[in-house]
Amino acid sequence: MQPDPTQRLRIGKTVFSLSFTATPLAVRRGLVAFETYLAGLPIAPERRDNICIVLAEALKIKELDVTVVTRGAHVMNLLDAETANLTTMALERNGVAVRANVSATAIERGQDFDTVVLSDGTRLDADLIVLAIGVEPDTGFVEAAGITTERGAIVIDEHGRTSADHVWAAGDAVISTDAVTGAKHPVPLAWPANRTGRLIADAIADPATARKVPNPLSTAIIRIFDQTVAHTGANRKALDAAGIRYKSLHLHPAHHAGYYPGAQQIHMLVLIDPENGKLLGAQAIGAEGVDKRIDVLATAMRAGMTVEDLIDLDLSYSPPYGQARDPINLVGLLGQNVLQGTIKLWFVEDFENAMAKTLLLDVRSAFEFERGHLPGALNVPHTELRDRMDEVLEAAAGRPVSAYCYSGVRSYNAYRVLAAAGLDAATLSGGLMSLQAAAPELVLEK
Repeated sequence: MQPDPTQRLRIGKTVFSLSFTATPLAVRRGLVAFETYLAGLPIAPERRDNICIVLAEALKIKELDVTVVTRGAHVMNLLDAETANLTTMALERNGVAVRANVSATAIERGQDFDTVVLSDGTRLDADLIVLAIGVEPDTGFVEAAGITTERGAIVIDEHGRTSADHVWAAGDAVISTDAVTGAKHPVPLAWPANRTGRLIADAIADPATARKVPNPLSTAIIRIFDQTVAHTGANRKALDAAGIRYKSLHLHPAHHAGYYPGAQQIHMLVLIDPENGKLLGAQAIGAEGVDKRIDVLATAMRAGMTVEDLIDLDLSYSPPYGQARDPINLVGLLGQNVLQGTIKLWFVEDFENAMAKTLLLDVRSAFEFERGHLPGALNVPHTELRDRMDEVLEAAAGRPVSAYCYSGVRSYNAYRVLAAAGLDAATLSGGLMSLQAAAPELVLEK
């Protein structure tokens, strides 16, 4: 039986279009495009992103040729660049093509296949086209009833009450206050909706003892083939918009003891208040252990803990499950070093200045250096640094020293030696791994 040429699924004001021009068995080219096709910005782009990635994975598992198209600079706009680019790499590593910074301008129908025309002139032929275009609450009937809304979302108080007597609301259609930034936006996630429903029931049944609806942290997780990506709290864009200062911490710890077989790296980004160490947001991607760490950080944020408090957490340890110093404890230790001035970091945004005005010091092994290094860098392995300090002083010629290694661990050790020698030094946060993730266009010298 031939499918209907165009099938549409309506959820609120959002239409998900499934366009077929071939029988299911003949489908070989899949295109997943997520764009802002609706008038104005969709209220909840994060759900659009997740739907797109889940569909891309599912179609690729079915052995289709899949292309993801996004108008943004990268997939999953709630992630910062270094985490999002690692997400893109995971897609591409599994055969999914990603086209960023372009939009779909037209879909041309054909007899054997359709063609999606992109804003850069590229034409993509596809047997199946999925438009994952965001979620916008269908609240017209609520507005018509005179209930207060904001940007199409229902306004509620701390107990879920709307502006109308005896009317409560919960879920994707209500507006929430961000727990970190104070920004108001819907949070289309399952647990906040379920939680609010329970709290509304409590408020109706026993108003005197009912707990308030908490402001959400928007904790979310998604699988991308063999990788897991998760986040909680705010990203840099949200913090910048709210005028909140922050410091970035990059770590790449193993999810369990390195000597135990199967250890996998977790690439972590944690954002903290540079004055008091308050946890503002966290992101992580890796093959194992991501869910546990993001959930612990989300719990710590809800409890109002600072980054230094993470040092004191007694987390379960056995070589198959974790490290004696769990990645969460390591976040605390690094955060404390930053807050106390024990370590000075430099970041991807400092790269041009570091190139022009500082000595780039590569403290990896000579073998690693030869395989690729930052332009103009001097190579002094961290184990040789004390013996070769005169060489560093001569090369620096009074300039600050910007040290780096692959993950940030060896350059931390080098930084301590440099600082003890009286040099104005800094170490690259997260090392080359974080730098190249944030700026994948960077070409190393050989």
